[in-house]
Formats: sequence, C-alpha cells, structure tokens
Amino acid sequence: MPCPWLFLDLDGVVSPLPPRDGTDDERFEIPSGHMTWPGALYLMHVDERLPGWAAQLDAVYDVVWATSWQIDVLKCVAEPLRLPAWPVLRWPLGASVSRQAGGRGRVSVKTAVIVERLRADSRPFAWADDDLYRRTAPRPILDLGLAHLLIRPRRLTGL
Repeated sequence: MPCPWLFLDLDGVVSPLPPRDGTDDERFEIPSGHMTWPGALYLMHVDERLPGWAAQLDAVYDVVWATSWQIDVLKCVAEPLRLPAWPVLRWPLGASVSRQAGGRGRVSVKTAVIVERLRADSRPFAWADDDLYRRTAPRPILDLGLAHLLIRPRRLTGL
C-alpha cells in the first residue's frame, strides 16, 4: 500500500516569512535555531533540524513540493540543504485561479493541481500551506472524500 501524500509549501511553511512591517534585510535577524546558507534568496531561513525531519517525513509520506517556487525549490533549497529530491507540482507560472470542474466556481491553481493528483492517485493526504483558507478553496479537495489533514501554520513561524 502506498504512503499518504504530503503536499508541502515552502514560504511560510518550511521557511518562515519575516514580518510585513517594512523590516529590511539588513535589520532582520535569523531566529535562534534557524539557519540560512550561501546563495539563499532574500530572508530565506529554515529550522536547523529540517534535514533530519525530511528523512522522517520520507518514512511516512510520499512528499511533493507544492510551492510557487516550482522546480526552483530543488536547486535553491533542496540541494544546498541536502534534502531529498521530492517531486514538484507544476502549474502555469503567473496563474492564480482556475475554473473548477463542473463549473462550480473558481479555485486556486494549486488546489486544482492537487485535486488532479488525488484523482489520478487517490490516497490519504496531508497538505501544509500557510495560504489554506485564505487564497485557496479546499472544498474541491474535501469533496473527494479522502482521509486528510490540512495544516495552516503561522507564516511567521512555519512548521
């Protein structure tokens, strides 16, 4: 039996986002217990335990990156941190909403792509995204009737 899916966002989930108070790069300090790396973009930082957690996630889930970074997440984050080369969900760049199947409204493109993946390979899943319930409409996912766990971390702290 295959493992459940884990759809994992990057910004605000794996990498906490800085406060939206105008703090610039020179004044923002990486929180204790977090690390950055040479070549990291803007204020990118992750918990120092992330590489160990990644191995634990692989033992339980089939992890898939579900981030607007798309394929760049592998080169800019996974490789420098020596994370597994998890597959990446792809959608048209710049797209934000899509017509839902059956004409029942509009949903985020990320939601639509996850629904496609779940229809093609139905199994329990978890989805960690700081934008759940804000810009996404998980109703189409819930309508699939699959066991699930939706996680919306605080974007300032991430998971």
